[in-house]
Amino acid sequence: MSALMSPISMMSKEIKMAYTVPKFQYEEILKMTDDELFGNVKRLKRIIAKKKRVNQPTQEAEVEICYLQAEAQNRGHRV
Repeated sequence: MSALMSPISMMSKEIKMAYTVPKFQYEEILKMTDDELFGNVKRLKRIIAKKKRVNQPTQEAEVEICYLQAEAQNRGHRV
């Protein structure tokens, strides 16, 4: 028997992707420009959507996005 898997058995295996959630320190968030701040918000929204598609927990990313959105609100932006 061959050690290689047939294409059919490879298709039946589920591929799990790990999406890394960036962690921001308070000082980092304060130093971000508005463009960087909103870019990171968009990035986290994409990560959350991808994690939901593959049934992975999203709480860690949601917490980070809350910190960024709070800073955007403190700067006077509507989020």
